[in-house]
Amino acid sequence: MGRHPRTLLVRIFDGLVGYSDGLAMQESLHAARRASKVHDTLLVLQHKHVYTIGKRPSERNILADEDELRACGAEVHKTRRGGDVTYHGPGQFVAYPVVNLREARVGPRAYVEGLEDVMIDCARGFGVRARGRVPGMTGVWV
Repeated sequence: MGRHPRTLLVRIFDGLVGYSDGLAMQESLHAARRASKVHDTLLVLQHKHVYTIGKRPSERNILADEDELRACGAEVHKTRRGGDVTYHGPGQFVAYPVVNLREARVGPRAYVEGLEDVMIDCARGFGVRARGRVPGMTGVWV
């Protein structure tokens, strides 16, 4: 009750998107969203082979140096985002929401946990067992 309908634009990209290009799209959308020039938007895409290294990487999760990863055709990007080391690549769909959480009246943790729940339910619909809520970690694992 009392909730107003919200608009969510969904952009699904054909082909592979380089990490830098995807990040530039997110940053541009974020600025436009903050200025109320666009609606909340969900980008859905596949990246070229890429490893992102977050602000809190665990050395035990980096099994090769950057030169070795690049020699295998993977990009390596250090990010300002939280987290550890993450791989994205062809066949793995990544969803990047650009959403005004204040307008949605939800906090960041509740929002991320809601996304995890949606991904777990979606995986179940395809017969894939997934789980989330791993203490100290964010994400969904299969």
